[in-house]
Amino acid sequence: MNKSDIVWVGDSDVLERTLASYQSIQAVALDTEFVRERTYYPKPALVQLAGAEKISLIDPVAVSDTAALAQLLGSEHTLKVVHSGSEDLEVFQSWLGCSIKGWFDTQVAAALLGYGYAIGYRNIVQTFLSEELDKGETRSDWLQRPLSDSQLQYAVADVLYLAPVFDRLYQEAKELGRVEWVLEEGARAVAGSQNALYDCRAKIGSAWKLQAQGLMALMELCNVREQLATTYNKPRGWILDDQSMMQIATVLPSSKTQLRSLLSDKSRGAMRHAESWLAAVSKACDCPEQQLPEPVAPPMSASQRQKMKVVKQYVVDWAGELNIAPEIVFNKSDYALWVQWLEGGTITMPDHWTGWRHALFTERLMHELRRGE
Repeated sequence: MNKSDIVWVGDSDVLERTLASYQSIQAVALDTEFVRERTYYPKPALVQLAGAEKISLIDPVAVSDTAALAQLLGSEHTLKVVHSGSEDLEVFQSWLGCSIKGWFDTQVAAALLGYGYAIGYRNIVQTFLSEELDKGETRSDWLQRPLSDSQLQYAVADVLYLAPVFDRLYQEAKELGRVEWVLEEGARAVAGSQNALYDCRAKIGSAWKLQAQGLMALMELCNVREQLATTYNKPRGWILDDQSMMQIATVLPSSKTQLRSLLSDKSRGAMRHAESWLAAVSKACDCPEQQLPEPVAPPMSASQRQKMKVVKQYVVDWAGELNIAPEIVFNKSDYALWVQWLEGGTITMPDHWTGWRHALFTERLMHELRRGE
């Protein structure tokens, strides 16, 4: 691609004119660069688009009116092609807050077409196009202006090769009737990014050690931390680290002196919010017993791990028949639910057990497991 085919978009008028040409095409390759070391929200630093035989580099630092970009992201007529796009979704949700439709993740498509689970962009470009990409600018300062030549080359490469990768995957998915599978996964990813809540019960591995009151305290502490992190736009760990939260939830301090003794060295600054932490603990201690949460399930027993192994083997076998990466069908939490169901527990079926998985895996697995009882 010639330099004349690369457009730097540094103001809103140019953005509107440039993106108008993308509205009529089937798909646009998309990537973002951002900075997040010291903030809760990612700071968008660059948006790269490829399609209509050109590449557009959008400068979020300079563009004030992003309505045209939000319109493109919300268009049902143009697929937004990304590779491992969870962070891109987070950038767009926190920055633009717009609806996003037609999200086509080539990493997901690759898993659904037999190319392996969580394949990296460099690997898929090497596999499909025999091109070796340089990842040297991954952690450079993307907010600096002007961007260096190596940064620009890196940014362009991230979408230049994504377009032909998409073409191949889309054609294969179309032949196998799996385009809708990829888009279904994309729609779920978009919905998940809109409702992304920090669940300490799932995120903090040792939460199962807490009794109901301590778990309630941990949940309240997490709520306070989330409020403070978003208010001050700082990473969660900068407000209060997980280790300190677990200590507080275990001991349930009632004074600043007790609280101070429970904080790790990196959370000493959390004492400026001591009243908030103590109020969270007090709220948990005053919570009526019937309103306390159920304890988090402990690690699986040997018999439960054996049951999970049986369930997983069914999925691995059936995924192999379909040439699908088994990891994309169900994750560790899913298998824990299957074991719970197998042991007679009541479960709420996750949304992703429906859709393309339902007949191929969910119903089939229920049938096999019932038959084996």
